[in-house]
Amino acid sequence: MSLRNSFYLEGGEVVEKFEDILAWENGVLKGMKFCVSSAKESPFVYTWVPVLLSASAESVLKYNLPTSKSGSSMYVDVLVTNTLCPADVLQSAIKRKIPTVSTEWVIQSLIEGEVLPYDAHPKFKYDAAD
Repeated sequence: MSLRNSFYLEGGEVVEKFEDILAWENGVLKGMKFCVSSAKESPFVYTWVPVLLSASAESVLKYNLPTSKSGSSMYVDVLVTNTLCPADVLQSAIKRKIPTVSTEWVIQSLIEGEVLPYDAHPKFKYDAAD
């Protein structure tokens, strides 16, 4: 089976160069658990949850970091957020030592095809200026 046949849809063709374009492999974030948080009125969460799920994230929680009924913290690998992150969510992530990143980290990890270090670039910080 060729690489091309392993995808649901064919990648396409560059008209000018007549070269095949490979489709995107979506398993970059496989097995990782995420929380995506921002201001409730922001479209941020509903924009980024499908992206993470498409990249094979194991789970994506919206708005708040999880806690169990007993009050102990449940496990999340990464908090994806922006400058509108609620203070209580951010403080909980810091206290629990959960990496807090911007969407730039997600984008660059997808481009590179691997999970990048959370601190590999200043723009990976959740509050990085554009």
